[in-house]
Amino acid sequence: MKFDSMLEYQKIDSELVKIERELNNSTEKEKASALNAKIKTAGDNMAKFQSEADELNLNAEKLAANVGKYESEVKEIADSISDVQDEQEIEYYEKVLAGLSEDVNKLLRELQRVSARIDQVKDNSDNLTRQAVQLNEQYKVALQSYQNLKLKLQNEGTRLHWEILCCNSSCSLQLFIVDPIVRQIFYTQFHDAMKYAEL
Repeated sequence: MKFDSMLEYQKIDSELVKIERELNNSTEKEKASALNAKIKTAGDNMAKFQSEADELNLNAEKLAANVGKYESEVKEIADSISDVQDEQEIEYYEKVLAGLSEDVNKLLRELQRVSARIDQVKDNSDNLTRQAVQLNEQYKVALQSYQNLKLKLQNEGTRLHWEILCCNSSCSLQLFIVDPIVRQIFYTQFHDAMKYAEL
């Protein structure tokens, strides 16, 4: 290789490196990557909300079943008090009823707390779903912008690859422009070299 050819080769190679750097450091890639990360985070959070909602619903079902059990015990005891004549026995049943009533009230307060949290989780999940849809739309636009830049830079890079080959031989840039098979071979080689720049 002649000295002039080597200098030309280095010049073209530095342009290729510049193109690769431009693609990797592009705002298009940065924006698409950031949106992709936000979509992943939103998906993870939606899964957490769903898991929490499932757990809360199971807890609410158990609490409702316990409330029903206590209420039937209270009703049974209240019904049997009317048949009791002994004052001490009546006092005992009243204490048991008061204790059961307090337990029922505690369960009802806990059931209200769980129900409020279920509503909150549902609202958060709905908001996150709307946000995820918006992020998806933004990501599609950003990805298309990145793909357009990548295609533009790949075309420029393919031309530079051809120029490097022309520095080393007597081939003609005209052949590359006219012959679609030759153009496809070099495009494929450059495309493979640019794969590391994928999101």
